[in-house]
Amino acid sequence: MKLFWAVLILGIAGGAIYGINRGLFIGSTTTTKTSSYSLGEEKHSYTTISENCRYLFITGIVEMPALGGSPSTPGQRFKEDPDTLHCQIFAK
Repeated sequence: MKLFWAVLILGIAGGAIYGINRGLFIGSTTTTKTSSYSLGEEKHSYTTISENCRYLFITGIVEMPALGGSPSTPGQRFKEDPDTLHCQIFAK
């Protein structure tokens, strides 16, 4: 019985260390920004949605852009586009 608990505790500790070493997802923040511009006498506006993922590493918390969006602006999409931004359980 003692061997069972020892193996269980070592397994949980090993899994926790492995997860924190890879970066565990702990939350995300979404920011919405509306911009407008004039084209002649017409005014146009667009909304950009940015998402950042927070990961817990051994060295601390790191914030990085979400996956998805356009290749030129990772972690961002326009409001009209489908929601393609997402965070993984482990950081890349």
